[in-house]
Amino acid sequence: MDHIKTYTIESERALNLDDKGMCICTICENIFIRPIRCANCDNHFCLKCIEEWLVNNPGNCPLCKNFKIINTSPLLNTLLSNLKIKCLNFFNCNEILGYDFLFKHEENCGGAKMNDENNDEEENKDFVNNGLSNSNYDCNFLIDIFIIFLIF
Repeated sequence: MDHIKTYTIESERALNLDDKGMCICTICENIFIRPIRCANCDNHFCLKCIEEWLVNNPGNCPLCKNFKIINTSPLLNTLLSNLKIKCLNFFNCNEILGYDFLFKHEENCGGAKMNDENNDEEENKDFVNNGLSNSNYDCNFLIDIFIIFLIF
């Protein structure tokens, strides 16, 4: 699942997250996605988060400074499996899913398709935000688009 690299699960979407500290990555501060554990300090991180961290800090754990990877603890796997989480597209989809089923659902969610078709305002915001860093657009064109966005 390629989208998992940029995908996050905000803690606000979880309906039964009693102990936030147990299921939250200390790097991204969201619910773990594909968690792994440091053998030296026993702390967990999202796989994506620790991979990015280690690129800039080779061999250094964010918490104990000596990272060595081991599998996720069974307790964390159980806690994550018991979470009930609102679909990312909760404005268009009323599904509440278990952690283990969430990724597949959101990948194929009808609410996501409805959201893409009906949410021109969000699309315009993304275009303006992402377009500013795209060198294929000249500044005058982007200013015109931004002004049109502000008017509507």
